[in-house]
Formats: sequence, C-alpha cells, structure tokens
Amino acid sequence: MTLLFKKGDAAQLSNWRPLSLINTDAKLFTKMISNRLRDHLPKMITQYQTGFIKNRLISDNGWTIRATMSHIQENDPKNTVIGAFMDQEKAYDQVHPRYLQKVLQTFGFPQQMISTITRLFYDTEVSVSINGWIGEAFQQGRGLRQGDPLSPLLFNLALEPLLRMMMQHPGISGIPWPQQLAPDKRHIDYRKDDIQEPDPLKILAYADDIVVFLQSPQEWETLLSVYNKYSQASNARMNVHKTALL
Repeated sequence: MTLLFKKGDAAQLSNWRPLSLINTDAKLFTKMISNRLRDHLPKMITQYQTGFIKNRLISDNGWTIRATMSHIQENDPKNTVIGAFMDQEKAYDQVHPRYLQKVLQTFGFPQQMISTITRLFYDTEVSVSINGWIGEAFQQGRGLRQGDPLSPLLFNLALEPLLRMMMQHPGISGIPWPQQLAPDKRHIDYRKDDIQEPDPLKILAYADDIVVFLQSPQEWETLLSVYNKYSQASNARMNVHKTALL
C-alpha cells in the first residue's frame, strides 16, 4: 500500500489517501467477480444511488437537485426545505468485515461467494511503502482496498441499508417530486382507477456523498439518530467537516 497526498496539512495522516498496489492475479479475479455482479447491482441498489452503478450517471443527481430547487422557488417560495449534504469519514476504510458479511447474507449471496470475498479482503497482509521503504506486513482487519475493482460495488452494498432506513423513516419528510420529473415516477393503479403519486424525494446519493431533504431542524435530529444506528452496526463515521445543511 502506498499513500497519495490529497491537500491540506501534509503532517496530518487524514490528508493522505491509501492506494492498494494489489497483485495482478488477485485483481483479475476480483474483476471477474465485479463484472458478474455489476449487471445485478441495479436491481439491488436503490435508484437514488448513482455511484458505480451501470447506466447511472452522477449528472442525474445534479439535474434532479437543480430541477427540484427551481420548482420549489417558483411554486412554493416559503417552503423551508433543508438539504443535508452528508459525507463519511474514510468511507472505504471503515467497512467492518462482520457487517459486510451480514449485508451480503441479507442480499442472498451464496455462502461460498461470501467466504471468498472475505478471504480476498481480510485474510491478506498489507505492507506500507513510503519513499521506497517497505514496512512490516500486517493483516487487514477492516476496510475495502482503494484500487480494487470490486471495492466500489461492495461499498454500495454496505451503504444500502442506510439509504433504505432514510427512505423508509416516517420522521424524514422529503419533498414532492417536481412536475417535470413526475411522469417517470408515477404509476397507475388500475384496481383503484386512479393515479398514485410517487413517494417523496428523500435522498440522492453518489457513493458516500448523500443529500437528504428535510422539512425542519427536528428532522435533522431524526436523521442523526438513523445514522447513529447505522454507524453502530457498520463502523461508519460521519465526516463533520464535509457535512453541511443548506
């Protein structure tokens, strides 16, 4: 593993990004798993997650936010909607193996595949390379390797329970869909002979960058409670320096 400087104070370890220099044969194997999993992931991951999902673009989220805010400003200028822009601290590094195993089991992955993934990521040893010096090897206890083809897909699966908790919680109101987006989101219930309105827009996500739409400061407290439950189960941590309410 080598460290890539991002920005800020170079003396702070948090400003360095770890990159995994993985054996080629291991990357070929995880790439094969990734290619097979990629086709199935859109059925497993919420449509509001656009990070590392086949046929989904980050620009979809940007356009949705822009259209939604424009709609609110024009039609309901007194609306007090709050956008909570959330970011996780060292998102890949925090993924705990036991939590990941439980998530994969819940999604119905075969036990043999779960065991294979666990061995690939957590039964390996890592050495840190700095300026040509290679440190003593140690076992990887948690986290997903930056640079591994399978890591983004596993992270999406690990994050999915949080996104579902946010969408399903009655204490997070979200906002109505703008009219220009509604046709794709509506569905007709022929048994009742009427048009069912789509669920409120509560979240948009690109990997660990999440926007949650709230209607009051009290809903922020609800959101924190939801995140804390997820954090206790998954070992995730919120990056308070990159989290903002707008």
